[in-house]
Amino acid sequence: MENVIDSLKVSLSQTLSYLNPLAGRVKDGITTECNNQGVDLACANVHEDMSNVLMNLKIQVLRKLLPMNPLTRSDDNVLLPLQINCFACGGIAIGVCISHLITDDSSIATFLKTWASISESHAENENITISDKLFMDYSSIFPPKEVHSVDTQFLTRVGIN
Repeated sequence: MENVIDSLKVSLSQTLSYLNPLAGRVKDGITTECNNQGVDLACANVHEDMSNVLMNLKIQVLRKLLPMNPLTRSDDNVLLPLQINCFACGGIAIGVCISHLITDDSSIATFLKTWASISESHAENENITISDKLFMDYSSIFPPKEVHSVDTQFLTRVGIN
């Protein structure tokens, strides 16, 4: 388990070298400072099997898998706090809170996909066995919304087109 966590830490550092604004801080409540101070990363041992947690979903339990309360602002203005949760069964879940000051759904997906790709490459290079993909693809469960064409007649009427 420690090898996997160490591999995640190394690959996270490599990921942030590509997406370095995420390692910054909120400067004055509305701007960010890309000072490369890093992210907040915590590791937590969960004394239950992952299947037990997933079978009995409770919001107060799920919040414990996050690095902070998502409804409050970080005291030290970190843009990307993370928590690696290690379950008794050997499973790992990563809790991520991210500031919407500089990110949206697309950019967090880019961060997670980049981290996953680098993590998998690093694990292979270090001969670390990972039984499943580090990050699961939920697009079949949460499919993207279908974008409808823009009504160009409306745009012409209001003088945009």
